[in-house]
Amino acid sequence: LQKIERLQNYAKEFFRQICADFFPEINDTILPIQFLPFYDNRADTSFEELMKKGGTYKRTDKQKIIEIYCCKICDEEDIKQTIRHEIVHYCLDIADLKYFDNSAVFHILCKLYDARAYMDMTIEEQEIYNKFFEIYNEWDNVAGQFERSGITKQDYTRAFIYIVGNKNKDIEKSFKKMRCGGRYDSKKIV
Repeated sequence: LQKIERLQNYAKEFFRQICADFFPEINDTILPIQFLPFYDNRADTSFEELMKKGGTYKRTDKQKIIEIYCCKICDEEDIKQTIRHEIVHYCLDIADLKYFDNSAVFHILCKLYDARAYMDMTIEEQEIYNKFFEIYNEWDNVAGQFERSGITKQDYTRAFIYIVGNKNKDIEKSFKKMRCGGRYDSKKIV
């Protein structure tokens, strides 16, 4: 296969995987992504900036699209990392969660999928990110308190993403409810 065809297939596979892992409510057969083999001479971004970013997630009222730049001249592994990065944006946005580069939930997913988060987080978002990985990295030591309530590491991760990614939710209240045995689906703690 040609390079762009391989990248298109990779993007579809990764999108199916992240949807299965964290976003089952998203239709994983629809991925608005285009691969631009040459610089498209956009007036709002320099060539150097596009080369550094490798892609972008565009969002308007009527359309959302992922663009991947310079596919023929960039390293394929770097492009795959950019694809993962932009698909994380897309999934969070479609799930109506915080999808900006400086959000904790975005950084968490980028770390889990090696998708290169490069923007600094606010102090509050950094604390959320640190708390997630404090528990995630020590799961074997803390699992008992969660698993007694039937919460697996995957459940914890999914719940954390939906709780901290929610744009209008009282995070502390949600965690307290989850700790008391509530199970989290993508809509609420039950």
